[in-house]
Amino acid sequence: MIRVRACGLSDVGLTRSHNEDCFDIDPEHQVYVVADGMGGHSHGEVASRIAVKAIRDFVDPGWPLMYGVSAVARLLFGRELWVELLVVAIAFAIGAGFTLTAAARLSGSIALALMVTLLEIGLNPRSFGYPKLLLYAIAGWAFVAATRSSSRAANASCTAWRAAASRPAW
Repeated sequence: MIRVRACGLSDVGLTRSHNEDCFDIDPEHQVYVVADGMGGHSHGEVASRIAVKAIRDFVDPGWPLMYGVSAVARLLFGRELWVELLVVAIAFAIGAGFTLTAAARLSGSIALALMVTLLEIGLNPRSFGYPKLLLYAIAGWAFVAATRSSSRAANASCTAWRAAASRPAW
């Protein structure tokens, strides 16, 4: 097995007054990105940051679901910003609703369920990560359903959702 160690450092050099380079290191996903500036052209640092962010977002496990849902919403309602904001808000609300219901049923306490729900949202505040929030919530719901009727199918479903939801997010 190959063991990889990575670190990053960027230097402004002798020619420029500011650094336009950007890099990201994610050994967990084995993603190492370097985006060089644009040789002194206007806003090269912005271009390199956008390039790194696009690649980082691309390897997020929730990316395909997020872009699929966004594409459908844009087809139905148009390309305005409010459409994307509505999609994200609805996804967070559904995830929070699933979590709140599951936590309330497991604990018997609405106060504890609210704390768990707020903790879940606080741990994953990035709006582009909302598919992961939905997966966590659905996994919790499947767990609650599986504890009510323990069968092989219920256990397999719970295990599958748990495995999908526990993939590390960025």
